[in-house]
Amino acid sequence: MIGARTSMIKNRLVLLGATLWTGLLHAGGPGTSSGNVLKMSPSPRASAMGEAYTAVADGADALFWNPAGLIRIQKRAVLLTHGSSGDSTAVNYGAYGQKAGDSNAWAVGIHSLTHGTLTGADGSGNDTSSFTPNDLALSLGGAHTFKSFRLGASVKYVRSTIVKTATTATADIGLLSRGYLKGKLRLALTATNLFGSLTYDQAEEQLPRAIRAGGAYRIRPRWLASADLAFPNDGPASGGVGTEVEMAKTKDMGLTGRAGYATRADIPGAGISAGLGVRFKKMNIDYAFVPLGDVGQSHQMSIAYRF
Repeated sequence: MIGARTSMIKNRLVLLGATLWTGLLHAGGPGTSSGNVLKMSPSPRASAMGEAYTAVADGADALFWNPAGLIRIQKRAVLLTHGSSGDSTAVNYGAYGQKAGDSNAWAVGIHSLTHGTLTGADGSGNDTSSFTPNDLALSLGGAHTFKSFRLGASVKYVRSTIVKTATTATADIGLLSRGYLKGKLRLALTATNLFGSLTYDQAEEQLPRAIRAGGAYRIRPRWLASADLAFPNDGPASGGVGTEVEMAKTKDMGLTGRAGYATRADIPGAGISAGLGVRFKKMNIDYAFVPLGDVGQSHQMSIAYRF
């Protein structure tokens, strides 16, 4: 009876997460894996660019998208992100990254997903007591520069609470090429959540594993385009394309526009995304807006500081 109740509650959460947060998910079908926080984009820049970001990540958010990209941090970088669907569901992220000599970099991060208070159900579908589901992931990663490529890896502790709490550990690995075509083109490959599962009562659920391949091409000094392909374990293969243009630039300020499209089969009409970035000296404020078709929309904002 407990297993049936937990399974029913989990199905409700999967539907809620798919409905409210598709705009912030990796482009994969939800519902056959757990640890949904591991699917949530913590970067408005990435979300606005259709999540075509594997070869683009160059700050503290690289810990999530491609740990090899940590090597592109110039000195130190901090990122704080909040995302909201307009109700009590929220995603928060914080990360710190630092260069360690010419050939190494490291970062730590914390990533949370909360759904607010929901009502449980028994095996017959009758409402029971309320509960507050949430996910948490703690990450530690590093990167090293080799002659022709960059290699990065991260380890993660994952805790997920529905009615019961389950914990596990997992890891990511990423590759980033050197710059080709006079530094204009970069290629990347990642494998995420390589192992680990979450067990609620007796039900074991796999983490959302995925292989992603991507590229980024700088068309002009202030114009970047990117594309990604994703092969998740919990849905069909999918893709995304994105672009960003630095529309205004001075020594102390800058304004960047972004747009993207990610293929998705779970919500008709979803997939288009857009956003803006504003730079004040060493600080960046980024915003992403992702329409979700008939479901609604999601908003995400971050503050990044490099020093």
